[in-house]
Amino acid sequence: MVNFLRLLMTWQKLKSFQYKNSNCLRTFQLKRFKKLIHHGYEKIPMYRDYYDSHSFQPSQIRNYEDIEKVPIITRDIMQSFSLNQRIDSRVSEKSVRKVRTSGSTGQPLEIWFDKTESLIPTLKAMRYLREWGYSPFYSTIRLWGGSKPKKSIAQKVGLFRRKDIEIVTQPDVAVDQILKSKCDVLFGSRSSLEVFAEELDKRKIEVKPRILVSTAEMLMQEHRDRFKEKFGCHTLNTYGTEEMGNIAWACPEQPGNLHTSMETILISFRDVATQSNGKMGSIIVTNLENYVMPFIRYDLGDKILLPENEQCSCGRTLPLLGQVFGRNDDFIVYNERKYYWNFFYNIMEKENFPYIKKYKIVQNKEGSVEFRIQLLQDNDRTRKKCASDLNSAYKSHFSPVNISFVDKFTLQRNRKFKFLEKEI
Repeated sequence: MVNFLRLLMTWQKLKSFQYKNSNCLRTFQLKRFKKLIHHGYEKIPMYRDYYDSHSFQPSQIRNYEDIEKVPIITRDIMQSFSLNQRIDSRVSEKSVRKVRTSGSTGQPLEIWFDKTESLIPTLKAMRYLREWGYSPFYSTIRLWGGSKPKKSIAQKVGLFRRKDIEIVTQPDVAVDQILKSKCDVLFGSRSSLEVFAEELDKRKIEVKPRILVSTAEMLMQEHRDRFKEKFGCHTLNTYGTEEMGNIAWACPEQPGNLHTSMETILISFRDVATQSNGKMGSIIVTNLENYVMPFIRYDLGDKILLPENEQCSCGRTLPLLGQVFGRNDDFIVYNERKYYWNFFYNIMEKENFPYIKKYKIVQNKEGSVEFRIQLLQDNDRTRKKCASDLNSAYKSHFSPVNISFVDKFTLQRNRKFKFLEKEI
């Protein structure tokens, strides 16, 4: 049964806490965290066994800094326990809603929420949309497939109208559908938005939404600039997962900054190291709302470039996140050295290859690295220029550079486009 009072209180928190001082927010988080970790230890067999094996007791958490003492858990660790050991045994399967992670890591995970908890991600999305000027009377188009959702009572009377359109497999058909629809808000992964923009370019037509939302994939400045030019508005970049819901969302006043949803989650970092472009670490997140299948100090497996400033100049006090740079396992090994995705990205940005439309670095066997390149204008002269420039840029790491030119990259339905991929 849905607890509407809890949802109302959560909505009030989301509206008001973004302007409270940081001490107030930390006090609130600590209180919620202590309640959750005691629940996890007492009601979830996995946490009791795991914490006991690490000689940890929830009573050790006395202040905010003590949170770092809590053992980190990973997807591998969770999946080493049975489903019954990961959930609150008092909860009936009929009373929960289940979601599955995308499985992009090769390890899909089934997640349980009670029916109230399952609606909190929607409230978090409504909060950031509201901050960007969203109105319940706007019509939303989401560029992804799936079954046609049932209309809610509000949608039947003309509020929160939404249409899901799958664009990857038949972009021409999808664009025809979109052009027949009102599009105030356009949702999509970065890849699906790129497919949409390319199809609009082919037809030399425009679609100008009031709000453009990019999710699920890394969004770089080149993508922001492209979408601003094509769609006529800044991109509301969001970062989230099925386990946590929304983790961070772009500031409407400073779109390059990501505000964290710290009223419902708690974030820390580990393995922080200084890179050429700043400090980078692995993000550890706690979902403060899920008591059916808690995620406490959970390693998402993503690498984050820590922000230079902790807070934004807009006046919101929610801490900033920094740039999301992909997963911890987004690397290849060549000559016994690990090369992460950002290594390739930084060189491609620094050297500037204006004739490259899209690229992908692939390792399909040990001791080999392949650069797959899609050119803006594919001809012999440009291919020779590209090969020469890539060999010059990467000569101290890969010599010679193995290059394959492609007509286009095929994006699989409901899959993310990865710039760096291992096919071994």
